[in-house]
Amino acid sequence: MRCSLCGKGEVVAGTRDVPFTYKGQKTFIKNIRGEYCNRCGEGYYGPEHDGDILMAGYREFREKVDTVLAEQATFVEQVRKKLGLDQREAGEIFGGGVNAFSRYETGKVRTPVSVMQLFTLLDRHPELLEEIRQNRYRTRGTQELREEVSAQKELTD
Repeated sequence: MRCSLCGKGEVVAGTRDVPFTYKGQKTFIKNIRGEYCNRCGEGYYGPEHDGDILMAGYREFREKVDTVLAEQATFVEQVRKKLGLDQREAGEIFGGGVNAFSRYETGKVRTPVSVMQLFTLLDRHPELLEEIRQNRYRTRGTQELREEVSAQKELTD
């Protein structure tokens, strides 16, 4: 049978680990019986194959990812508020842009490991925020530094 997707390959029965990506997180649903195109790799899953198992694997992975994102979102929001920061300020201080913390706190994206580690420390030692604020110039982007240097140069000219 010809592949209905690419029209060039032959579809043959087989077992594969099927890749799946959800909200930027990747996994494989293992050992799924189906029919696969030998050219483009497209899989076809009829009642005689593991389509139900594949769908259950997708569902289980989505639930796991959503649970982790929700836990991270709650933690990040709690610590940010404990530090007395709004989302914009948090984005400016810790990076990621003005909308980063909105995305983290709604669970739209996974919070970077570095932010989670930093927030774990700040949750235990909120007094370190002042030190981070004092050293913020070291983490600013190149464009911001150029603008600051340019402004200072204009003042001295």
